[in-house]
Amino acid sequence: MKSIILILGAPNDANGNLSTTAIDRLNAAYELYQKDKKLSFLCSGGFGEHFNTSHLPHAHYAKEYLIKKGACGNDFLPHLITSNTVDDFRKAIPILTEIDPEVIYVVTSDFHVARAKMIFNIVTQNKEINKKTVFIYAQSSHASGELKRLEEHENKAIKVLINNNFTLY
Repeated sequence: MKSIILILGAPNDANGNLSTTAIDRLNAAYELYQKDKKLSFLCSGGFGEHFNTSHLPHAHYAKEYLIKKGACGNDFLPHLITSNTVDDFRKAIPILTEIDPEVIYVVTSDFHVARAKMIFNIVTQNKEINKKTVFIYAQSSHASGELKRLEEHENKAIKVLINNNFTLY
């Protein structure tokens, strides 16, 4: 089976316009895809007050963006309709286990990768999937003030995970 690029969801506005975070992640995923067209995309992201109040799931806009960049429509697995990073992994793992790809590339943001890895390890509890998973981080193009805010949010969220003995909600 070919390898899979799991792109973690990110915000878009009420009109479906992708955020800087989403575009950074999608561009990193597409760059990987350009190097190896034997990859399939698994886009995540549904609806949520804090990241998507439009009428279509975030994953739809992600797929649309990648196709406009040149990705083949046949290279997409069905969307993961999710509401946060924990949900992304909880819904992705059964699919990835069933498909059993050679490699799983998880694409997220540079400021998010540490917490995403922690959550992935908590959710998977599966050494075989862990062995074939590679995290790719998108270099953030946020302005320095916004990037600092995002990094602080991630640091707080990591501290919560640690203080809760790595127990997820």
